[in-house]
Amino acid sequence: MLKDVQGEIDLRQVPLKNVGIKNLRWPISMKDREKGIQSTVATISMAVDLPHDMRGTHMSRFVECLQSFGPVTPFALEHILDALKEKLQAEKAMLELEFTYFIQKEAPITGQKAPLDLNCRFRAEKGEEFELYICAEIPIHTLCPCSREISVYGAHNQRAIAKIEINSNEMVWLEELVTMAEA
Repeated sequence: MLKDVQGEIDLRQVPLKNVGIKNLRWPISMKDREKGIQSTVATISMAVDLPHDMRGTHMSRFVECLQSFGPVTPFALEHILDALKEKLQAEKAMLELEFTYFIQKEAPITGQKAPLDLNCRFRAEKGEEFELYICAEIPIHTLCPCSREISVYGAHNQRAIAKIEINSNEMVWLEELVTMAEA
């Protein structure tokens, strides 16, 4: 029988910050405003802060908590963080999902629709309070200010990436962030 080192009491009185796993690829289901559910793959990082009297943690418990992960919602993220805190006797838990999300975009001239991929990130933390940060990188077009200044007509557009990050404990559609960026 192997010795359970992480289960022993730590007499050094040193709390551990961000003990966990990084870059775990995991299939997820995202709520999709138009289609209901969208399947994608996330790169997940999970961590906990452990109290000063614990030497370590059981890394397999992180994956166990992901096994029951349904569609991504603020409630589901908070539920995973609660499970992590309980299973690992942690004071604080963190979870980050980086994933590609597709929206349907209409071509300006033909009106034909095609998928557009967005790089997105959800970062959730829970100590005593739940916090959720939602981030999306949205390709946009901007009018070139120099071209506009020197042209009577025909100023050109420039491509850009609008990175929007919000803090919200409620469901915010990624499509809403796209609408904000394009406006």
